[in-house]
Amino acid sequence: MTNTSTATTVTIADMQPGYNREVSRIIVHGFQGKFTARTKIEPDGLALFFEQLLGYTVEGPYTKRVVALQGETVVGTLSLKCHKNSGRIAGAAAKSAKLSVWKEIAGIGTRNTLLLLATLYCLNHDPAPGECYIADLAVHPEHQGTGVGRLLVRWAHQFMEKHPLLLGLSLHVSEHNRAAKRLYERLGFSTQAEEYSLLSKFLSGEVKWEYMICRQ
Repeated sequence: MTNTSTATTVTIADMQPGYNREVSRIIVHGFQGKFTARTKIEPDGLALFFEQLLGYTVEGPYTKRVVALQGETVVGTLSLKCHKNSGRIAGAAAKSAKLSVWKEIAGIGTRNTLLLLATLYCLNHDPAPGECYIADLAVHPEHQGTGVGRLLVRWAHQFMEKHPLLLGLSLHVSEHNRAAKRLYERLGFSTQAEEYSLLSKFLSGEVKWEYMICRQ
């Protein structure tokens, strides 16, 4: 039986290295289909890839990842990005992992690693000035439908409102993810554009994305 009051016991915390394993598995649960279109990697292999990638990715001044915690268990995660002219949203000035990190990641093969990194690059969005972009949002399958996703999006909106140079919260949602789109619409997002990409279709299996914005 699903616990619909889960979100009332959940807190939002900054990402820490100790959460890498749990966060990687949640990301796999949320986005596995997009990352297996070309590689056919098993979930454990994908989780290993993301766990290692998180270990090589350092939060910079214009990126921020948080986790949703129920007790000490990670039940969701969200990552934000903003344009450098929109002000710093995190403390440390550090570079994120580059494509060359493939040389450091082991366990799934060079070809699969490069395909996964290429998919991430294809799905990347460069925010405009004033834009606070939700780069990813994922909830553990056992906690989906309990309000954790809504809580994370509301946290992101409140975070954006605290930064005077950030004017709107944005995201991309796949045309096939109708449940997520309905959630975002209930939280004040509206579709601004429909984007098509044959490269995205080749790498992730998704050809159409809706770009949604929620203004302050």
